[in-house]
Amino acid sequence: MPYINEVGEFQVTLGMPRFEKLEEKDGDGNRMVLVIPCHTREDPSRHLDFPYYFTRKLIGSGSNAGKPMYQLAMENVIKLGMSEPFHPSKIGELEGKEASLVTTEDEYTNSKGDVVGGIKGLFLNGRRRPQLTPDKAAEVWKTFESDGTIEAEGNQDDLPDIPF
Repeated sequence: MPYINEVGEFQVTLGMPRFEKLEEKDGDGNRMVLVIPCHTREDPSRHLDFPYYFTRKLIGSGSNAGKPMYQLAMENVIKLGMSEPFHPSKIGELEGKEASLVTTEDEYTNSKGDVVGGIKGLFLNGRRRPQLTPDKAAEVWKTFESDGTIEAEGNQDDLPDIPF
C-alpha cells in the first residue's frame, strides 16, 4: 500500500488501531504507543500510521506543559471518538471514524547514523465541519442581509457564557 508522502491536510478514515511496546527509556519500562492507521478518503490504499505515545514523560511547554504524555494521549483518543472513560480495550471504537490528518516533513538519524527525511503525522483531529465554497458562503450571507431576521427568545442575559 502506498504511503502518504507529501505535506498537507487529508481527510482520512481510521483503521483498526493497535498498541506497540516501546523500549525502556530513562528508567521507564512501561511505555507504549497507540498506532492508528489513517487511510485517505480519496484513495483508501494511501495511508500513514499516526502515533499516540503513552509514557510518563511530562510535556515541557505549551498549554499542556506539566501533563504526562499518556494523559494527553487519552484525551486526544477520546476526542477522536472513543467513549469515555478511556480504556485500552476500547480502541476498536476508533475504527471507521473520520478525521483530519495534518502531515509535516520529518528528519531523523537512522540506526546507521544517516540523516533521513520523510513525512510524519503532525496532528490528527476528529471530524471537522465541511468547508463552504466562497459562492456558498455568499449565498448564506444573503440570508443574513435579508429582512427575514428571527427574533431571539428570552433575554440576552439568559444566554450561557461561552468559554474561549
